[in-house]
Amino acid sequence: MAGMRWRFLHRIISIILLAGTLGLLLSCAKKLPPLIYPQSLYPAESYPIHASAAGFIVAAVPYVPGVGMNIDPKQPTVTPDDVPLNLLEAGVFPIRLILTNRRDGEMVIEPSQFFCLSGDTPYKSYPPQRAIGLVLQSDTFKKALKGTSIGPLLKSIFGGELIFDAATSSVGGVVRGGVTGGASGAATSATRTVMTRANQYENALAKLLYDQAEIAALKSQTLMPGFTTDGVLYCPGTVDVRAIRFTLYDRTNEQSLSLLCPLKRPPAPGQAAAPADDD
Repeated sequence: MAGMRWRFLHRIISIILLAGTLGLLLSCAKKLPPLIYPQSLYPAESYPIHASAAGFIVAAVPYVPGVGMNIDPKQPTVTPDDVPLNLLEAGVFPIRLILTNRRDGEMVIEPSQFFCLSGDTPYKSYPPQRAIGLVLQSDTFKKALKGTSIGPLLKSIFGGELIFDAATSSVGGVVRGGVTGGASGAATSATRTVMTRANQYENALAKLLYDQAEIAALKSQTLMPGFTTDGVLYCPGTVDVRAIRFTLYDRTNEQSLSLLCPLKRPPAPGQAAAPADDD
């Protein structure tokens, strides 16, 4: 009789442990909401790094670790000392382009005609999905994910003040160190379930990054006279990209237009960016 009571008590304790562990981490399995953050957009000539040709103006805002690309062109840019994730170390160099059409014709923008220049060598930019894939597979991302809250991690990529209801949730504690070993029976089952939840959370984070990269990417479009647009090119981070070269098509006047926009590499964390040369 005593043995039966003990087995029954052990089963009850195991169930309580399972329920408590899952309840503690249940919030980490929910779907991550879209990011919402303010993004300024000035005419292209307002930015320090810009170029123009025949009435068409392009500005380039290179990614700065911990700051992103949504910067005020009238303010100095200083990177924080502690950057959870540096995309350059993950092999991707995002560059936000601002395009302003001051010509009298409709300009056709085709992202496949934008090239990242390293010396005289033109490199194709990465499609958004491939760019994020490189980031997710990198040791830099895996290290940043371990023990890092979502908010600082995302802010180091996108910059700005994120309006994100999961921004205080910790990914790393669940994914890498939330459950210790040495369990058995129901506790082992709980551990497996928790790790499944953690993997689901990682997948949700990956999907969020894929979606945001796609939203931010430069799109094929026609820019009307007087209009301004922007979009991101995902250049290779393993080469020394120093300029963007591209060709547009003036649909109204039936002619092509080529431009070259120089770049400056972003500063190391904790350093101020050097001022860009004026045209």
